[in-house]
Amino acid sequence: MLKKEVYKHSPVEVKVDEKNVTSRRQQVGPQNGGKEFFVDCRLTRDRICSRQIEILKEIANNPDSSAEVRDRAQKDIMQITDSLGKETEIEKLIMARGYKDAVVMLQSKMATVIVQAPSLLRSDAERIAEIVARATGLEPGNVFVMAKP
Repeated sequence: MLKKEVYKHSPVEVKVDEKNVTSRRQQVGPQNGGKEFFVDCRLTRDRICSRQIEILKEIANNPDSSAEVRDRAQKDIMQITDSLGKETEIEKLIMARGYKDAVVMLQSKMATVIVQAPSLLRSDAERIAEIVARATGLEPGNVFVMAKP
């Protein structure tokens, strides 16, 4: 079902297909195991972000948008692309520590990390949280780390 949404109280309306847009905060990917899970998570994350950027570009390029709304949309685009870059960087850093795969999902004040491993020692989870903290500026206590075989 298409729904009209108004971005930040602007007079600009954008039609959004609710079937194809999900929140970045939702758990992504199927509950299958192995490498496929991590690939599916990244593909879903990238698809969601691409759709969000597409909508924001429509708002930013709409001549009926106020300057304030256009500026906010452009800032949101930059934030999304920055987050994607950090997520990818962190995933590579975690894999450099010897894990087969990892997926990172950043939110504004927290992060979730899923590593491909049968289990994690507390010390391993703390090291991963420290990697995320250094790359993002988040407190290690705001980083949730879990293993997925």
